[in-house]
Amino acid sequence: LDVRYFTRTLRDKRFDSVVRKAIEAGQPLSVADIERITGRYSDRLLRARAKTISRSEGNRAMNAGRAEGVVQMIQRGEILPEHVTIIWDATPGPRTRDSHRALNGHTIKWGEFFVSPVTGALMRWPHDENAPAAETVNCRCSARFRIDWKAVMLWRRKLDRLAASA
Repeated sequence: LDVRYFTRTLRDKRFDSVVRKAIEAGQPLSVADIERITGRYSDRLLRARAKTISRSEGNRAMNAGRAEGVVQMIQRGEILPEHVTIIWDATPGPRTRDSHRALNGHTIKWGEFFVSPVTGALMRWPHDENAPAAETVNCRCSARFRIDWKAVMLWRRKLDRLAASA
């Protein structure tokens, strides 16, 4: 019988009148009502947790996959790490963390880290698996991996000239 019940956003509002009447009457809820209310609340918490995990892990996989593509190009010798920059793209809106809003548009070179202005966490890109949960859970940001193809072309020409002169 606590009015804070009404501040729980995931509560089933169909039970509000039952709780309100019990509070006004100063009478405890029945065991059956408590079990129904807490059961529905538990179900909603579980659903919200599943959405959080799927959103967070899906975005983590997307950014990690993009990064893996760059890693493979570097490993195959197609590009050099210095040809790659990473740009932080924050999703606009009120749910975006202040730290991620502040990082929006920031650019780093491959191998460097974004630094959260709020927590000081080091992140290679949004959803970095080594970053703390406070910076990754429910994050909707993404990374743009940019390759300077003009520099790659000049580098390859230089390699070709060296190979021809050898």
